[in-house]
Amino acid sequence: MLRFLSSVKLTVILLLILSAASVGGTLVAPEDGRYQAFYQQLWFRSLLLLLALNMASCTLKTIRRNLGDGPRLRQRLAALNIDDTDGLLLPGQQGLDEVAVSYTH
Repeated sequence: MLRFLSSVKLTVILLLILSAASVGGTLVAPEDGRYQAFYQQLWFRSLLLLLALNMASCTLKTIRRNLGDGPRLRQRLAALNIDDTDGLLLPGQQGLDEVAVSYTH
């Protein structure tokens, strides 16, 4: 269920359905003259709820994946002899402070 809810295909389909429904609801004049009645219907709100759940599950899936990439990033930086706290400079490269000093002298 989580895989279905966090799929990009579902996002695209929901966005297409919601946009078509919104265009249809705006172009077709309601009988009582109130556009709000169309957008307050249960099926339209259900589509919005499904889109919100889809976006939340995609976000959580991405956060979980990015948190798992932390150790791998540290391993790659260690293999390149780069300390991830020193501004990602390779040995022998000048930092911004050293460049500014070299231009002023």
